[in-house]
Amino acid sequence: GMALYRLGRYDEAADRFEDASTLPVLLLQDAQQAQAQHEVYLGHSPCYANMLLRALFFSLLNCARALDAAGGHRSHEALGMVRDAGGLCETIGSCSENKGCGGGSSSGSAAPPSETECTDLLSGAAYVEAVIYHTRGKHEHAEASYRQCIERSSSRSSGPDHQQSSSTAALVAAAAYDGLGHSLFDRRHLSASVTPLRTSWSLRSSHLGEGHADSIDSLYALGRSLHDLEQMVDALAVYERTYRLQSQALGPGHVDSLRTACNVARIHQTCGNGAAALEACDTAIVGGRESLGGSHPFVLDMVATKGAVLHEMGRTEEASKVLMDVVQWTTDASGSSTPAVFKDHLAKCLGGRCLLAEGTPSAAAA
Repeated sequence: GMALYRLGRYDEAADRFEDASTLPVLLLQDAQQAQAQHEVYLGHSPCYANMLLRALFFSLLNCARALDAAGGHRSHEALGMVRDAGGLCETIGSCSENKGCGGGSSSGSAAPPSETECTDLLSGAAYVEAVIYHTRGKHEHAEASYRQCIERSSSRSSGPDHQQSSSTAALVAAAAYDGLGHSLFDRRHLSASVTPLRTSWSLRSSHLGEGHADSIDSLYALGRSLHDLEQMVDALAVYERTYRLQSQALGPGHVDSLRTACNVARIHQTCGNGAAALEACDTAIVGGRESLGGSHPFVLDMVATKGAVLHEMGRTEEASKVLMDVVQWTTDASGSSTPAVFKDHLAKCLGGRCLLAEGTPSAAAA
């Protein structure tokens, strides 16, 4: 199921997770029957039940994620599965109270195993619920569930507990902070999105390393919020750090690296740093041509941006040549007339007016 999910085959993944959820139920029924008949593993039945209930819990959550991602006729079942999983937590906690089960005896621990285990499981359920609401555009519900997850996970990660479980709780909190920040950004609550995104990046870089894909994603999202808030100095610093990490991890020609280079160029252009903007444009153009091809819309847009920067610097002849290259690339690729947007750019350049009157270089690239 996990492999199918990562391949994007969500319907098949949901089927496998659903199969997995039926097995614990059958085994629990067998255990109950064995207990009634006083069979040999009666003394271990609470631990056995705990193991099976946890397997059922995670199978339900995974199935819910897969059904929601598939978006088919069964996607409406996803939230119900999350709630069913949450309803198992108290029973799992009861099993964990038995000595030697679910993490060992409560002696010497910061909290009884049942309490900490329930907190971890409920945090996971709240996160999955938040993601489902988020993908459906129900942002207020999503944000409430993200905050619930953060509250529970933060209480675990900050407590005097075992290092491994604390680290896991911190990463769950980081994912919830990231989701909360994205939801607030989607609703254009830009100022409110900065703190959760910054916290997510801090937690992820601390526990995973700043070069981890999740850490880089949180850092880029932080830069995008700062960019749209027009906090250009801070946004530029975040983008430049992001680009360095992306280039090391993914390569300069990866679409994520190119997108960040594009935003570096936009900020420099907005701030009137012509030479730095040209350098960033060239970086994005070279990488884009190598990985996407010269006629790709992203590459053509970056070439047009370079023409805009040249024009703003008073280098109109160079700007005209750059934009003619855009026209040539577009015509060669399509075999038809040049798209209106590039004709408009060229006309404005040749007419001595602002090249990107319709553009919004201060806005971050998605």
